[in-house]
Amino acid sequence: SSPPPPLPKGPLLWSDEFDGSSIDESKWMHDNSPPENGEEQDYVGPGRGTSRVADGSLALTARRSADGAVTSARLTTLWRFNFTYGIVEARVRAPLVAGLWPAFWMLGTDLLDPNMGWPACGEIDVMEIFGTRRGAASCSTVHNSRHSWGTLDPLEGGCFALEEPEPAWHVWRLLWTPRRIAFFIDDGRTPIYSYSPAQRTAANFPYTRPQYLIANLAVGGDGPSQPVDFSALDPPGTTLFLDYVRVYALPDGLDELAEMSWPNDVERPTLSMPSQPLPSPLQPLLPPPPPPQPLSPPPPTTGLAVDPASRLALGAVGGAVAALGSLGYFARCRRRMRGYARAVDSDAAHEAARVAEPEECVYD
Repeated sequence: SSPPPPLPKGPLLWSDEFDGSSIDESKWMHDNSPPENGEEQDYVGPGRGTSRVADGSLALTARRSADGAVTSARLTTLWRFNFTYGIVEARVRAPLVAGLWPAFWMLGTDLLDPNMGWPACGEIDVMEIFGTRRGAASCSTVHNSRHSWGTLDPLEGGCFALEEPEPAWHVWRLLWTPRRIAFFIDDGRTPIYSYSPAQRTAANFPYTRPQYLIANLAVGGDGPSQPVDFSALDPPGTTLFLDYVRVYALPDGLDELAEMSWPNDVERPTLSMPSQPLPSPLQPLLPPPPPPQPLSPPPPTTGLAVDPASRLALGAVGGAVAALGSLGYFARCRRRMRGYARAVDSDAAHEAARVAEPEECVYD
Protein backbone atom coordinates (compact mmCIF):
# COMPACT_ATOMS: atom_id res chain seq x y z
CA SER A 1 0.00 0.00 0.00
CA SER A 2 1.10 3.56 -0.63
CA PRO A 3 2.30 5.63 2.35
CA PRO A 4 -0.17 8.07 3.89
CA PRO A 5 -0.03 11.65 2.62
CA PRO A 6 1.95 14.05 4.81
CA LEU A 7 0.17 16.26 7.30
CA PRO A 8 -0.71 19.43 5.37
CA LYS A 9 0.79 22.69 6.58
CA GLY A 10 0.90 26.35 5.69
CA PRO A 11 3.83 28.76 5.24
CA LEU A 12 6.91 28.45 7.43
CA LEU A 13 6.72 30.96 10.31
CA TRP A 14 9.92 30.25 12.23
CA SER A 15 12.67 27.67 12.23
CA ASP A 16 16.13 26.79 13.45
CA GLU A 17 18.11 24.30 11.38
CA PHE A 18 21.13 24.52 13.74
CA ASP A 19 23.47 24.93 10.79
CA GLY A 20 25.74 27.49 12.46
CA SER A 21 28.63 27.11 14.86
CA SER A 22 26.83 28.34 18.00
CA ILE A 23 23.37 28.71 19.50
CA ASP A 24 21.45 31.54 17.84
CA GLU A 25 20.70 33.83 20.79
CA SER A 26 18.19 35.77 18.69
CA LYS A 27 16.06 32.59 18.76
CA TRP A 28 16.88 30.90 22.07
CA MET A 29 17.76 31.84 25.63
CA HIS A 30 19.14 29.66 28.40
CA ASP A 31 16.60 29.11 31.17
CA ASN A 32 18.57 28.48 34.36
CA SER A 33 15.58 27.79 36.59
CA PRO A 34 16.24 25.89 39.83
CA PRO A 35 15.44 22.16 39.87
CA GLU A 36 11.70 21.43 39.92
CA ASN A 37 9.54 18.34 40.40
CA GLY A 38 12.23 16.62 42.47
CA GLU A 39 14.83 16.87 39.69
CA GLU A 40 18.53 16.58 40.48
CA GLN A 41 20.21 18.70 37.79
CA ASP A 42 21.23 22.33 37.78
CA TYR A 43 20.54 24.08 34.49
CA VAL A 44 23.50 26.22 33.50
CA GLY A 45 24.15 28.70 30.74
CA PRO A 46 26.55 28.65 27.82
CA GLY A 47 30.22 27.95 28.37
CA ARG A 48 29.63 25.05 30.78
CA GLY A 49 29.63 22.27 28.18
CA THR A 50 25.93 21.46 28.48
CA SER A 51 24.68 23.17 25.31
CA ARG A 52 26.24 23.57 21.91
CA VAL A 53 25.57 23.51 18.18
CA ALA A 54 27.76 21.10 16.23
CA ASP A 55 27.47 18.99 13.09
CA GLY A 56 24.12 20.54 12.21
CA SER A 57 22.40 19.73 15.52
CA LEU A 58 21.65 21.32 18.87
CA ALA A 59 23.09 19.19 21.65
CA LEU A 60 21.90 19.42 25.27
CA THR A 61 24.10 17.32 27.56
CA ALA A 62 23.57 16.16 31.13
CA ARG A 63 26.76 15.24 32.96
CA ARG A 64 28.08 14.56 36.43
CA SER A 65 31.32 16.16 37.54
CA ALA A 66 33.95 14.64 39.83
CA ASP A 67 32.37 16.34 42.86
CA GLY A 68 28.99 14.77 42.07
CA ALA A 69 27.32 17.94 40.76
CA VAL A 70 24.88 17.26 37.92
CA THR A 71 24.44 19.93 35.25
CA SER A 72 22.29 20.12 32.13
CA ALA A 73 20.64 22.71 29.87
CA ARG A 74 17.20 24.08 29.10
CA LEU A 75 16.58 26.43 26.18
CA THR A 76 13.47 28.46 25.48
CA THR A 77 12.18 30.88 22.85
CA LEU A 78 10.48 33.07 25.48
CA TRP A 79 10.79 36.75 24.46
CA ARG A 80 12.25 35.57 21.13
CA PHE A 81 9.35 33.75 19.48
CA ASN A 82 5.79 33.17 20.69
CA PHE A 83 2.91 32.00 18.49
CA THR A 84 -0.72 30.92 18.52
CA TYR A 85 -1.89 27.95 16.42
CA GLY A 86 0.11 26.13 13.80
CA ILE A 87 2.08 22.98 13.13
CA VAL A 88 5.34 22.32 14.96
CA GLU A 89 7.92 19.81 13.72
CA ALA A 90 11.07 18.78 15.56
CA ARG A 91 13.51 16.08 14.51
CA VAL A 92 14.93 14.74 17.76
CA ARG A 93 17.16 11.95 19.01
CA ALA A 94 16.38 11.51 22.68
CA PRO A 95 18.31 9.35 25.14
CA LEU A 96 16.70 6.27 26.67
CA VAL A 97 18.38 6.18 30.08
CA ALA A 98 16.91 5.27 33.45
CA GLY A 99 15.93 8.39 35.35
CA LEU A 100 16.51 10.89 32.52
CA TRP A 101 13.63 13.10 31.38
CA PRO A 102 14.23 14.62 27.92
CA ALA A 103 11.45 16.87 26.65
CA PHE A 104 10.42 19.15 23.82
CA TRP A 105 7.41 21.17 24.94
CA MET A 106 5.60 24.50 25.15
CA LEU A 107 4.22 26.88 27.76
CA GLY A 108 1.72 29.71 27.50
CA THR A 109 3.08 33.22 27.94
CA ASP A 110 0.33 33.72 30.54
CA LEU A 111 2.74 31.90 32.86
CA LEU A 112 4.17 35.37 33.52
CA ASP A 113 0.79 36.83 34.47
CA PRO A 114 0.70 36.99 38.29
CA ASN A 115 -3.00 36.16 38.17
CA MET A 116 -2.52 33.08 35.96
CA GLY A 117 0.67 31.07 36.36
CA TRP A 118 0.85 27.30 35.85
CA PRO A 119 -1.11 25.21 34.89
CA ALA A 120 -3.72 27.84 34.01
CA CYS A 121 -1.39 29.19 31.29
CA GLY A 122 -1.58 25.85 29.46
CA GLU A 123 1.27 23.43 28.74
CA ILE A 124 1.71 21.31 25.60
CA ASP A 125 4.24 18.47 25.87
CA VAL A 126 5.08 17.40 22.34
CA MET A 127 7.66 14.81 23.41
CA GLU A 128 8.59 13.50 26.85
CA ILE A 129 10.48 10.33 27.69
CA PHE A 130 10.11 9.30 31.32
CA GLY A 131 13.37 7.41 31.68
CA THR A 132 12.79 3.71 31.08
CA ARG A 133 9.73 3.50 33.31
CA ARG A 134 7.48 2.74 30.33
CA GLY A 135 10.16 1.00 28.28
CA ALA A 136 11.22 2.74 25.08
CA ALA A 137 8.25 5.06 24.80
CA SER A 138 7.54 8.72 24.14
CA CYS A 139 4.54 10.47 25.69
CA SER A 140 2.61 13.55 24.57
CA THR A 141 0.40 15.41 27.02
CA VAL A 142 -1.47 18.61 27.78
CA HIS A 143 -1.67 20.39 31.13
CA ASN A 144 -4.30 22.93 32.13
CA SER A 145 -6.38 23.89 35.15
CA ARG A 146 -8.70 20.96 34.53
CA HIS A 147 -6.20 18.25 33.59
CA SER A 148 -2.81 18.10 35.28
CA TRP A 149 -0.99 16.67 38.27
CA GLY A 150 -3.11 17.27 41.33
CA THR A 151 -6.18 18.63 39.53
CA LEU A 152 -9.69 17.25 39.75
CA ASP A 153 -9.41 15.34 36.45
CA PRO A 154 -6.48 13.13 35.35
CA LEU A 155 -3.66 14.23 33.09
CA GLU A 156 -4.58 14.02 29.40
CA GLY A 157 -2.16 12.33 27.01
CA GLY A 158 -0.98 9.25 25.17
CA CYS A 159 2.25 7.33 24.58
CA PHE A 160 3.97 5.72 21.59
CA ALA A 161 6.32 2.72 21.62
CA LEU A 162 9.59 3.68 19.93
CA GLU A 163 10.41 0.01 19.25
CA GLU A 164 14.18 0.38 19.30
CA PRO A 165 16.81 -0.58 21.87
CA GLU A 166 18.97 2.49 21.23
CA PRO A 167 18.09 6.17 20.64
CA ALA A 168 17.08 6.93 17.06
CA TRP A 169 15.98 10.00 15.14
CA HIS A 170 12.25 10.70 15.03
CA VAL A 171 10.15 13.62 13.85
CA TRP A 172 7.54 14.72 16.37
CA ARG A 173 4.68 16.87 15.10
CA LEU A 174 2.11 18.98 16.86
CA LEU A 175 -1.14 20.15 15.26
CA TRP A 176 -2.61 23.08 17.20
CA THR A 177 -5.89 24.60 16.03
CA PRO A 178 -8.58 26.63 17.81
CA ARG A 179 -10.42 23.36 18.48
CA ARG A 180 -7.86 20.60 18.73
CA ILE A 181 -4.37 19.63 19.85
CA ALA A 182 -3.00 16.46 18.26
CA PHE A 183 0.39 14.78 18.34
CA PHE A 184 2.06 12.70 15.62
CA ILE A 185 5.36 10.92 15.10
CA ASP A 186 7.30 10.46 11.87
CA ASP A 187 4.97 10.02 8.88
CA GLY A 188 2.00 8.80 10.84
CA ARG A 189 -1.42 10.32 10.18
CA THR A 190 -3.05 8.62 13.13
CA PRO A 191 -2.39 10.79 16.18
CA ILE A 192 -0.54 9.50 19.21
CA TYR A 193 -3.14 11.48 21.08
CA SER A 194 -5.88 13.96 20.16
CA TYR A 195 -7.31 16.47 22.63
CA SER A 196 -10.52 18.27 21.65
CA PRO A 197 -12.95 18.91 24.52
CA ALA A 198 -16.58 19.05 23.43
CA GLN A 199 -17.06 22.14 25.58
CA ARG A 200 -13.94 24.30 25.50
CA THR A 201 -13.44 26.61 28.47
CA ALA A 202 -10.60 28.70 29.87
CA ALA A 203 -10.01 25.87 32.36
CA ASN A 204 -9.74 22.95 29.92
CA PHE A 205 -8.60 24.77 26.76
CA PRO A 206 -6.39 27.79 27.54
CA TYR A 207 -4.68 27.16 24.20
CA THR A 208 -6.06 30.28 22.53
CA ARG A 209 -3.14 32.45 23.64
CA PRO A 210 0.54 32.56 22.58
CA GLN A 211 2.94 29.81 23.61
CA TYR A 212 6.71 29.45 23.39
CA LEU A 213 9.04 26.50 22.76
CA ILE A 214 11.26 24.71 25.29
CA ALA A 215 13.85 21.93 24.97
CA ASN A 216 15.57 20.42 27.98
CA LEU A 217 17.17 17.32 29.45
CA ALA A 218 16.14 16.85 33.09
CA VAL A 219 17.71 14.36 35.49
CA GLY A 220 15.51 12.46 37.92
CA GLY A 221 12.29 13.81 39.31
CA ASP A 222 8.62 12.96 39.51
CA GLY A 223 8.29 12.15 35.81
CA PRO A 224 10.66 9.17 35.57
CA SER A 225 10.03 8.23 39.22
CA GLN A 226 12.91 5.76 39.13
CA PRO A 227 16.56 5.72 40.25
CA VAL A 228 18.88 7.62 37.92
CA ASP A 229 21.59 5.70 36.09
CA PHE A 230 24.29 8.16 37.08
CA SER A 231 26.97 6.14 35.29
CA ALA A 232 25.47 7.46 32.03
CA LEU A 233 26.22 11.00 33.22
CA ASP A 234 29.94 10.49 33.75
CA PRO A 235 32.00 12.34 31.10
CA PRO A 236 31.17 12.84 28.32
CA GLY A 237 27.60 12.54 29.66
CA THR A 238 24.32 11.84 27.86
CA THR A 239 22.92 14.11 25.15
CA LEU A 240 19.57 15.12 23.69
CA PHE A 241 19.97 16.10 20.01
CA LEU A 242 17.68 18.32 17.92
CA ASP A 243 18.30 18.37 14.16
CA TYR A 244 15.75 21.11 13.44
CA VAL A 245 12.68 22.84 14.85
CA ARG A 246 10.11 24.31 12.43
CA VAL A 247 6.84 26.12 13.04
CA TYR A 248 4.31 26.42 10.20
CA ALA A 249 1.08 28.32 9.89
CA LEU A 250 -2.09 26.28 9.61
CA PRO A 251 -2.98 25.54 5.99
CA ASP A 252 -6.04 26.75 4.15
CA GLY A 253 -9.15 24.76 4.94
CA LEU A 254 -8.73 24.98 8.69
CA ASP A 255 -12.15 23.49 9.40
CA GLU A 256 -11.40 20.43 7.31
CA LEU A 257 -7.97 20.02 8.87
CA ALA A 258 -9.24 20.43 12.43
CA GLU A 259 -11.84 17.72 11.95
CA MET A 260 -10.25 15.58 9.22
CA SER A 261 -11.03 11.87 9.19
CA TRP A 262 -8.18 10.19 10.95
CA PRO A 263 -8.44 6.48 11.59
CA ASN A 264 -9.61 5.94 15.17
CA ASP A 265 -10.37 9.65 15.45
CA VAL A 266 -11.77 9.66 18.96
CA GLU A 267 -10.94 11.43 22.17
CA ARG A 268 -8.53 8.61 23.05
CA PRO A 269 -7.29 7.05 19.79
CA THR A 270 -5.82 3.58 19.71
CA LEU A 271 -2.19 3.74 20.80
CA SER A 272 0.64 1.53 19.65
CA MET A 273 1.08 0.35 23.22
CA PRO A 274 -1.45 -0.34 25.97
CA SER A 275 -2.88 2.87 27.33
CA GLN A 276 -1.57 2.89 30.87
CA PRO A 277 -1.78 5.83 33.25
CA LEU A 278 0.92 8.39 32.67
CA PRO A 279 3.67 8.58 35.31
CA SER A 280 2.53 10.19 38.51
CA PRO A 281 4.73 12.03 41.02
CA LEU A 282 6.72 10.07 43.56
CA GLN A 283 4.87 11.88 46.33
CA PRO A 284 1.07 12.24 46.61
CA LEU A 285 -0.39 14.40 43.89
CA LEU A 286 0.20 18.09 44.28
CA PRO A 287 -2.86 20.00 45.46
CA PRO A 288 -4.48 22.35 42.97
CA PRO A 289 -2.72 25.70 42.83
CA PRO A 290 -4.19 28.20 45.29
CA PRO A 291 -6.47 30.85 43.88
CA PRO A 292 -4.61 34.00 42.84
CA GLN A 293 -4.23 36.53 45.59
CA PRO A 294 -4.64 40.27 45.04
CA LEU A 295 -1.31 41.84 44.34
CA SER A 296 -0.20 44.64 46.59
CA PRO A 297 1.02 47.70 44.71
CA PRO A 298 4.78 47.81 44.22
CA PRO A 299 6.72 50.14 46.49
CA PRO A 300 7.46 53.58 45.09
CA THR A 301 10.59 53.68 43.01
CA THR A 302 13.13 56.42 43.36
CA GLY A 303 14.47 56.04 39.86
CA LEU A 304 12.97 55.80 36.41
CA ALA A 305 9.40 54.48 36.35
CA VAL A 306 9.09 51.19 34.47
CA ASP A 307 5.82 50.29 32.78
CA PRO A 308 4.79 46.63 32.14
CA ALA A 309 5.89 46.67 28.51
CA SER A 310 9.33 47.91 29.48
CA ARG A 311 9.57 45.19 32.11
CA LEU A 312 9.23 42.54 29.44
CA ALA A 313 11.86 44.25 27.34
CA LEU A 314 14.20 44.33 30.32
CA GLY A 315 13.49 40.67 30.97
CA ALA A 316 15.29 39.68 27.78
CA VAL A 317 18.53 40.91 29.33
CA GLY A 318 20.07 38.73 32.01
CA GLY A 319 21.03 41.74 34.11
CA ALA A 320 17.38 42.77 34.46
CA VAL A 321 16.69 40.14 37.12
CA ALA A 322 17.39 42.53 39.97
CA ALA A 323 15.16 45.23 38.49
CA LEU A 324 12.27 42.83 37.94
CA GLY A 325 12.71 41.29 41.38
CA SER A 326 12.64 44.68 43.11
CA LEU A 327 9.33 45.46 41.46
CA GLY A 328 7.94 42.13 42.59
CA TYR A 329 6.52 41.63 39.12
CA PHE A 330 7.33 37.95 38.65
CA ALA A 331 7.52 36.88 42.30
CA ARG A 332 5.93 33.44 42.60
CA CYS A 333 6.07 30.91 45.43
CA ARG A 334 5.70 27.63 43.56
CA ARG A 335 9.08 25.96 43.60
CA ARG A 336 7.61 22.56 42.72
CA MET A 337 5.46 23.79 39.85
CA ARG A 338 7.27 22.96 36.64
CA GLY A 339 7.98 25.37 33.84
CA TYR A 340 9.13 28.55 35.54
CA ALA A 341 10.93 30.73 33.02
CA ARG A 342 13.79 32.62 34.62
CA ALA A 343 15.32 35.39 32.52
CA VAL A 344 18.83 34.68 33.66
CA ASP A 345 21.61 34.12 31.16
CA SER A 346 24.30 34.65 33.80
CA ASP A 347 25.22 31.72 36.03
CA ALA A 348 26.54 34.11 38.71
CA ALA A 349 23.32 36.14 38.79
CA HIS A 350 21.27 32.95 38.85
CA GLU A 351 23.20 31.51 41.79
CA ALA A 352 22.99 34.79 43.72
CA ALA A 353 19.21 34.84 43.23
CA ARG A 354 18.88 31.22 44.39
CA VAL A 355 20.86 31.83 47.57
CA ALA A 356 18.85 34.95 48.41
CA GLU A 357 15.38 33.56 47.84
CA PRO A 358 13.28 31.83 50.53
CA GLU A 359 13.10 28.03 50.35
CA GLU A 360 9.63 27.91 48.84
CA CYS A 361 9.82 30.97 46.56
CA VAL A 362 11.14 31.50 43.07
CA TYR A 363 11.71 34.99 41.77
CA ASP A 364 11.59 35.28 38.02
